[in-house]
Amino acid sequence: MTQAVRHSLVAFAAVAALATSASVQASDLLPKGWVFGVDAGSSKVEFVTSTAVNQLATLVGGTATATQDNGINVLRYYGGYRFNPYFSVEVGGTISDQSVVNFSGSIPPAGARTTTTTYSGAGRVSRAGSDVALVVRLPNSVMPAQPFVRVATNYLKTEVALPASASGLTPVNATSYQSGRGTSMGAGFDLPIQKGLSLRFSADRLNKISGVTESKASLLTLGISNTY
Repeated sequence: MTQAVRHSLVAFAAVAALATSASVQASDLLPKGWVFGVDAGSSKVEFVTSTAVNQLATLVGGTATATQDNGINVLRYYGGYRFNPYFSVEVGGTISDQSVVNFSGSIPPAGARTTTTTYSGAGRVSRAGSDVALVVRLPNSVMPAQPFVRVATNYLKTEVALPASASGLTPVNATSYQSGRGTSMGAGFDLPIQKGLSLRFSADRLNKISGVTESKASLLTLGISNTY
């Protein structure tokens, strides 16, 4: 056996040993089994409120505009199955609190009304839905944190409510519901605390929220998961 061959075999054995060690460590930290967890965080939303605004203008007449407070808090709870340290599937549900929509409008003179009537107010936007996600973890034996990428499809329902009132105007409440499918892509890491129990940090980009092409969001969450 030549010296070059010996060196090659030694190098191969060393790499195999390291790979086996990394695999064992990953298996210990992120074992196979059923996974349940919860994530909470904040989302910056770019959501189109034109549907509710158009409805408001139809109910009271004239024209209306709206601007949304882009910040909204989100809670995601999920369950799934981890096939090995590197692949898992999750099915989750998402709910949000209410973000503010400031709106204003004007109604031109008509009939007995000789002046333009203006109105303004604050409405609310909330959303809820479900998702199915594939999580792929990247082999890592250097840091305790286990990085991953996640792709998902989701179905979200968004409610926009705009109550309007003004002098001489019958109070109205323009509420619209928009629902549909969208997608998301993200990345993050699981930080094992003990076998099966991990902290999770993730950043995701949601596209086509509630089926609206122009509606998007950036989401940052922190959570905890347990494997059974």
